[in-house]
Amino acid sequence: MPSLAFNLLGESAASVAGGRVAIGRWTLPPLPQPTTRAVPTVSTVSTGTILSIENLRVSYPTPGGLVHPVRGVSFEIREGEALGVVGESGSGKSLTALAASRLIEPPGVVDADRLEFNGIQILTAPEKTIRGLLGTSLAMVFQDPMTSFNPTRRIGSQLAEAAQEHQGMSRQDAMERAVRRLQAVRVPAAARRAEQYPHEFSGGMRQRAMIAMGLMNSPKLIIADEPTTALDVTVQRQVLRLLARVRTDTNAAILLISHDIAVVSQSCERVLVMYAGRIVEDLPTADLYTGARHPYTRALLEVVPDLDTDREEPLGVIPGRPPAPGEVPPGCAFAARCPLATAQCRESDPELEIHGGRHRIACWNPVGGDSGVRLPEPGSAAAHTEAAPVATVGGTR
Repeated sequence: MPSLAFNLLGESAASVAGGRVAIGRWTLPPLPQPTTRAVPTVSTVSTGTILSIENLRVSYPTPGGLVHPVRGVSFEIREGEALGVVGESGSGKSLTALAASRLIEPPGVVDADRLEFNGIQILTAPEKTIRGLLGTSLAMVFQDPMTSFNPTRRIGSQLAEAAQEHQGMSRQDAMERAVRRLQAVRVPAAARRAEQYPHEFSGGMRQRAMIAMGLMNSPKLIIADEPTTALDVTVQRQVLRLLARVRTDTNAAILLISHDIAVVSQSCERVLVMYAGRIVEDLPTADLYTGARHPYTRALLEVVPDLDTDREEPLGVIPGRPPAPGEVPPGCAFAARCPLATAQCRESDPELEIHGGRHRIACWNPVGGDSGVRLPEPGSAAAHTEAAPVATVGGTR
C-alpha cells in the first residue's frame, strides 16, 4: 500500500510539472495534443453508417520521441455489417478498436480527421454525450474474459451494473435483465449461473457472459477483440455462431478482430488487412481467396494450412518480422519482407486507393496486377531473404 501511494503521488506531481514523466534516467517529452480542427458534431456521412473513421492516428511518447502504432487508418462500417480486421501482432488492430471506443488511456493520444460513431463526432462532442452514447450503443467483447471480469463479484451483478449505470434501472430490474441476457446467449440455468463467480464458468461460458454484458443495453456496434483466442475449435465455432445470431437478431454491426484470416473469411462480409499501423488492403471476403492483391494478404492466406496440406512438410511462414512502431522504415513497411519490392517501394509509401468497387489496396506492385507479377510459392528460395528471421502467423495478435 505505501508503494502504491508513492506511485500515485509521483504521477500527480508529474502531471502538475507540465506533463513530463521520468522513466529511469530518461524524461519523456510533454504529451502531444490532438490537432484542433473545425469538425462538425453532427454527421456528414451517408445514412446507415455506424462508425466512420478517417485518418486515425494513435501516438505515444517514448524516450526517443513519439511513436505512432496506428498511422492514418480510414474505414467505415454500416448497420448490420460484419467487418473483420486481420494482421500480425503489432499491426495496430486492437489499438484501432480501442481508439474508436475512446478507451486509449494517457499517455496515449488519439487524433483523427473524423471519428464519428452513430452520427456523433466523439473527439469533439461533450463528455456527457460521449458517455451516454458509448455506454448504451457500443459493446466490447475482450480477448480474455477471465481478466475482464472482476473475480470478486458475481457474474449477474457485473452484467446488471451496465443497465443501472446507463439506463437508471433498479437493481432488481437490472438483475432480471441480466438473467434474460444470459439466457439469450444460451447459458444454461441462467438464474443460478448469475449468482456464480467468473472462476466457476468455463472459458466458453465466460465469453458468452461477456457477450451478454454487451447486450445489456442496445448496442449498434459490437467490437469483438479476438473473442475465440485460447478456446478449442468447438467452442470457437459456438462463439462465432452466437455473434452471428446476435447480429441477425439486433441488426448490430460487428467489428471482429482476429489473427486468424480463415475465421474472418467465414464470419465477415468484408476484411481489412493491417500491417505496421496501416490498412494495406480492404476487400469483400467473397473475393479474398481469388481477388486479394497485396503481397501481405496473399502471404497470410498461403501460410494457413488446409486439409490438402502435406503434413510431412513444415508449416508455412512469412519471412522476417513486422517493424516495431518506432522503427517503421521509409516507404512501404512490408518492403523488407516482400519478394515483389522495388526501389520505389523502399522510398515511397503507397496510398490506400480504390481498385474497383469496394476493393482498396496500398501497393506499388499488386499481385496479379498489370505487370503480371505473381508471388513466389511459399518455401521457395525466392520467397525468402538471406538470413532473415522467420515469423509464423498462427497465434499472433
